[in-house]
Amino acid sequence: MPVEYNPKGKGWYFETSTKMGDTLLTADEKKAYTLTDMGTILNYETKVKLKILFKGDVSAAK
Repeated sequence: MPVEYNPKGKGWYFETSTKMGDTLLTADEKKAYTLTDMGTILNYETKVKLKILFKGDVSAAK
């Protein structure tokens, strides 16, 4: 049975409702985590100090 969790309303959860690049800028400003695609992070790597913590097949993380 899947576990359901809705973080909305928690103080640590933010929805930017913007383009992915803007989300990266927001995450960088707030020193936060985010999910993104490789193309966007490569395009913004000179604009943000974010580090890639995981890349590849998510099934390999299990």
